[in-house]
Amino acid sequence: MKKELIQEYTARISQCNRSQLVVVVYDIMSDYIKSAKEAYNDGDMDSYISDMTHAQNILGDLIHSLDYKYSISNELFNLYLFWNKQISEAIIKNSPQSLNGLEGMIKKMRDSFEIVSREDKSSPLMQNTQKVYAGLTYGKQSLSEIADVDINRGFRA
Repeated sequence: MKKELIQEYTARISQCNRSQLVVVVYDIMSDYIKSAKEAYNDGDMDSYISDMTHAQNILGDLIHSLDYKYSISNELFNLYLFWNKQISEAIIKNSPQSLNGLEGMIKKMRDSFEIVSREDKSSPLMQNTQKVYAGLTYGKQSLSEIADVDINRGFRA
């Protein structure tokens, strides 16, 4: 994954609540799969395996974060196991052929969680972070982000 995407995701994570975090995790997993396919097409098998392994690790985090007191968690668990099988097959066979339908399923789940996240009015998970505003200043062929500087920034005792 490119450095710019990592910085974008870092900023998004610092501002999101629980349900928005799931959307970000789905986006990260999708970008790793997309990056892996690009690496495969370029003949870079090391990057392909690395990106697919990252996607599989993120999927593992989704599996471990399920709360089984809700019935939907069992259904999500089964879906995630299927996705894990597809990703494992793509890694073992060194071919992204098994990922053809996977990206569409991930996109549908991501979109569903995004609808839920719009209704979630809870506070951000990270309480002591700067607010990031994008699009306020422009440089030559670049977009600069401005952070709202808070006097009380740092650790709270």
